[in-house]
Amino acid sequence: MGKPVKWIDMTPEEKDDVRERLDKAGIPRLGRKTHTQIPTTYDISTDEYYRMVDKQNGKCLICNTFMGNKLVVDHDHNINKIRGLLCKRCNILVGMIEKFSFLIPEVRKYLKKR
Repeated sequence: MGKPVKWIDMTPEEKDDVRERLDKAGIPRLGRKTHTQIPTTYDISTDEYYRMVDKQNGKCLICNTFMGNKLVVDHDHNINKIRGLLCKRCNILVGMIEKFSFLIPEVRKYLKKR
């Protein structure tokens, strides 16, 4: 066997071949969340999600980057309430700030030294 090929480096034909072999073997494929999974994950309908996308003009509420329907649902983990739609980068940042806000002064000190 040769060195494994990364999914990102595969041609579309190679990806189709892998999918076909997985399906024939009965192995479920793991993938990214699709917008059809949004209602079960966040208790909103797909229509509600797209209404939110339209209301935000497809832009992240923090950095204002246009993401179209690739925005992720940001929610308060404590009360499980949806706050809005963010790009993945900003959603991760919000989560890190919420969890590690006590480190913000230390991060500021560190950045001032550089």
